[in-house]
Amino acid sequence: MSEALAFRDFVDGCLYDPRFGYYGAGVVRFGDEAHYSTFPQGMSPAFGWLVADSLAWLLDAPMRDGRIPPDAPLTLLEIGAGDGALARDTLDRLVSRAGDPRLGPLAERIRYVVGDRSPTLRERQRRALAPHIEAGRAEVIALDARAPRWEGPFYGAVVCNELLSNLACDKLILHRGGGVTRVGVTARPPMSADTLWRAVAAGEALALEETTVPLAPDPARDALLAALAPLIADAHALGHDPLPLYYNAGVPAFVDGLASILAGPDRFGLALLVDYGGTSRHVLDPRFSHLRVYGRVGAESPLETPGQLDITWDLDFTQLGLVAEERGLELLHLGHQSMLESVAADLWGPELRPLVVEGRVAEGAAPGEEAELEAERLVAEFREADGFRAVVLGPPGVEVPRVRFGESDPWRVDALVTIAPWADRRAMGEAVADLALPPPDEWLYPGCDLVANISAVEAYAERATILERLAPFLARPGEIARRG
Repeated sequence: MSEALAFRDFVDGCLYDPRFGYYGAGVVRFGDEAHYSTFPQGMSPAFGWLVADSLAWLLDAPMRDGRIPPDAPLTLLEIGAGDGALARDTLDRLVSRAGDPRLGPLAERIRYVVGDRSPTLRERQRRALAPHIEAGRAEVIALDARAPRWEGPFYGAVVCNELLSNLACDKLILHRGGGVTRVGVTARPPMSADTLWRAVAAGEALALEETTVPLAPDPARDALLAALAPLIADAHALGHDPLPLYYNAGVPAFVDGLASILAGPDRFGLALLVDYGGTSRHVLDPRFSHLRVYGRVGAESPLETPGQLDITWDLDFTQLGLVAEERGLELLHLGHQSMLESVAADLWGPELRPLVVEGRVAEGAAPGEEAELEAERLVAEFREADGFRAVVLGPPGVEVPRVRFGESDPWRVDALVTIAPWADRRAMGEAVADLALPPPDEWLYPGCDLVANISAVEAYAERATILERLAPFLARPGEIARRG
């Protein structure tokens, strides 16, 4: 009997099955001979310092005005903590700055809770946090990011780094006229799903291919596709038909859980999420690959060596914001991850620079000039890394301090504008000629997520100026389809 698995179910098993999953069974490697490196690992401990300082800024006003009662336990909940490096470094920073006027109040009250779905990773996290666990400042618990929950009162913050981009996505094919096809995975020769998973657990070689499976009911998916209809029509009008889309089906349930933690009786909190992706314009653009695999050099497809690869997608921040609003939260701030830096936590300042350099030596760079150059490269990459965003979610009406985080990027209509196909390329080039940018043909093209492309050419800090100058050449959602 042949039985096709929905793409999402196949990937979720490959990542999180406790017998063979990349994360569930602990196949992933961190540190020496790592499969990949995240910024919290590559910049340890500096990234944790940035998070600690950012959380202190975010929680300062709620702690002073009583939204977080002075006698309430203060919790930092990190969901999906990997090897525990971010939790350890954040706690180390808070404890070391107990006398600081901003960090000190957190250090005196904080309890850092790590929640993870994988039993194997929870053991690694306990080892990383052992001194803090012994001191009563930290705890590691079982928690499923697909539906996070918290028992009892909650006051504090939720932290996630590159978590939502690891929730299994559905692969959809969007056809002109509104038709939607759902992609699945099947084996050659045909076999049942149970037989396939037993073969994966036994390490047997498999020949897998994509197929079509029934489109299961999903009101949240249908609502998002309806909201994105003008963008989808634009893409079709530009010749992208059929149009692939990796739909993150896990976002609604995750945000449901987040809303239940952050808002309600005996609850107040903010969520700081760092991840990579773009607006819906970006994830609907088929000129880029929005799926990535890590773990083996040369690997390109999640169908290769199931359970041995990390599988991740670009996050749709537009979807995240829309779902948050539906669940009673606000997307309070959206900016490049460099918003985590400040004068007090400057990566190239006298306090953090030596730590970043030492980290490069620990990763194999020769002490001296080589390590300095590698550290400088890493800091520059952090400050302009294509697609990496930091998001603050929370109850409506909370003010995120602009003096610390700067201006938020627009994430709804303004962020979904694009370069019009009929725009005058020469005039566009003249409009930004003095900004030392690449030629317009290399990054200004119809259907693009303009903010993401500005980041890709390492000009994010100048985005406001660029957007203002290019305003005459922009098309609003649906305008391309209407004029096309």
